[in-house]
Amino acid sequence: MALVTDALTYVASALLLVRVEESPPPREETAGRTVRGAVRAFAVEVREGLRTVGAQPTLRALAIIAALTAFGSSFAATTYMIYVSRDLGFPTGTLGMIFALGGFGSLAGAWIVAKLSPRIPVHRLLVAGLFVWAVGSAAAPLAASATLAGALLLCTQQLVGDAGGIAVQITDRTLRQSHTPQTHLARVDASIRTLTHAFTLAGALLSGALAEAFGARPLLFASSALIGVAGVAALVALRGHGRAATTA
Repeated sequence: MALVTDALTYVASALLLVRVEESPPPREETAGRTVRGAVRAFAVEVREGLRTVGAQPTLRALAIIAALTAFGSSFAATTYMIYVSRDLGFPTGTLGMIFALGGFGSLAGAWIVAKLSPRIPVHRLLVAGLFVWAVGSAAAPLAASATLAGALLLCTQQLVGDAGGIAVQITDRTLRQSHTPQTHLARVDASIRTLTHAFTLAGALLSGALAEAFGARPLLFASSALIGVAGVAALVALRGHGRAATTA
């Protein structure tokens, strides 16, 4: 029933999108466009996006941080449910209530960033968010059994880890947009997004093999450690590059 309900939400989203009117693209972008010309134009835009990321120190740092967090997060994505349901043995209903706390954690993280951003530079909030995310995510593998203590550790991971994770997303986008020319926003975003997808795929393949050999718990600790490494990288790389910015 949960899967059916999830599927129906996508159907409802599709029906809502059908009613959205889309403006036609400018005539100069479509007139005389051949397949070869479209591919050539796409390649030019990709190069421009990568060149912009490589030439701007802050964007280059954000790309490295995004790759590290994507790689680390993929470790947890492939092993977390196996660990909490099979290794710890929590029932599905209990896990559902625990996971619901992640929404409150995300809301708290967004609220804290909005309150602190006028007084604290955004790049420092990004660093802090990464370390909070790392510490929060480490709570899950500390749980040893399906007991009250184990449930409290999973709740801590949902509240603290998700608060740090959403803070990272907000501050990353703020820095990315404030250091990118407006004409290159989409190209820069696509370049970094492609990089994160590549590292997510690599991490998923590697973590699956490692989990078979060492189990799910060490992979969750490794995920937390990689996010912590991203925090250290942000602390070093963004020193002197970040500037105070107000989050949107």
